[in-house]
Amino acid sequence: MHNRTKTGLDFIAHAINAATNASTGRDTSAPIHRKAAAALFGGEGNLRIIENHIRRCDDAHNASYNTHTRPLVSSGKPEPKGLSQIFEKACLHWCEKTRPSVPSFAAQAVNVIKRDHGRSSTPLPRPLDALERAIALTSARAEMVRGKAPSGATQENPYHNGLHTLNVAALTLSMIRTQDHLADKDATVKPLGLRDKYVMLLAAIGHDIDHPGTGNPPDNHYANENASYAVLKRIMTHCGVSRDDQDTVLTLIRTTSPNGPHAVMKQATAAHHAGTTPDWDTIDPQGKFTELKTLKNPALCEMAAILSDADLGASAGFGGDVNYEMSRRLTDEAAIAGQSIDFTTPQARAFFIEKIVGANGFASHAGGAIMNTAFQELSAQTNATLAQQKAPLPTYGGGTKK
Repeated sequence: MHNRTKTGLDFIAHAINAATNASTGRDTSAPIHRKAAAALFGGEGNLRIIENHIRRCDDAHNASYNTHTRPLVSSGKPEPKGLSQIFEKACLHWCEKTRPSVPSFAAQAVNVIKRDHGRSSTPLPRPLDALERAIALTSARAEMVRGKAPSGATQENPYHNGLHTLNVAALTLSMIRTQDHLADKDATVKPLGLRDKYVMLLAAIGHDIDHPGTGNPPDNHYANENASYAVLKRIMTHCGVSRDDQDTVLTLIRTTSPNGPHAVMKQATAAHHAGTTPDWDTIDPQGKFTELKTLKNPALCEMAAILSDADLGASAGFGGDVNYEMSRRLTDEAAIAGQSIDFTTPQARAFFIEKIVGANGFASHAGGAIMNTAFQELSAQTNATLAQQKAPLPTYGGGTKK
């Protein structure tokens, strides 16, 4: 684990060169596996560019790894407050200086999850091995820029990019571990199984693959989510991920959409936390989101809440400095898309707090434990500023998501 570059690249290599082609069940040679895997990246040339990009990314981050990244994957079950401080420090460093590659962090996250379950040195059953391979290939695919290999000629999204993917993966891991921590103390909080954790990490890494840098159109609340899932589905099928696990990943990713599904998920989660079964006629009275009725399952709903909290967390769960950096990046991304929106203003921040995250804070048990204190402080500061300015909240079409 000391060599981050080797960890990330070896993680990918293992997924590519596994002894059995999981999608066919036939034993094949490693070169054939690489050719098949390379097709997921648009060919061998792209795959080599991505591998070199991963190497450069991790080499640059090597000197600061122990200070800013290693605490997120340390042993034991850190307290939620401690995780909040660790992530805020890491996130600012990743924004302003260097970050680990997504594959490098994904490899460490998988090791942490297995270690926490006492599975560090034991072979995984086939369904878990398939998920682990999918996590590895998806983490490499997430370093591409709208389907193109990263290069100086390719303009990266200022916000929806590898850094955002890394933030969401890191927060998902932190909340997975916090869920276990809370479950040890509170019988109403249920721990997550090993397979569920793998599925959540996979969804976190793949949820915004090839993001176009624009929000969903008003008439298609899953446009971006379905496009990302289509890429992820090819990878999961190649790796032999089960249909049930693929369906779960799709549900998790869809609930990150701000065009209605996220609000539906929050209402269902609140009902579960109150000890009741979600009343779908109340939650979705117009029947727009019947495909999300699976959220009546409390375990699946909590998984969705954790992923959505991780998706929004860096923008509102860690104080003003991180919020400003994320808002500045989203403003730049909107400008590229031809939209003149300044997300750094207190009005925009208040809109995000009230309409996107929700005034009550983050939805999941773990998200609330890690981020709600900083979220409420940010909300109070924003409201005080608005009271002085006496300015109304803005309105944004398409349900802007950070």
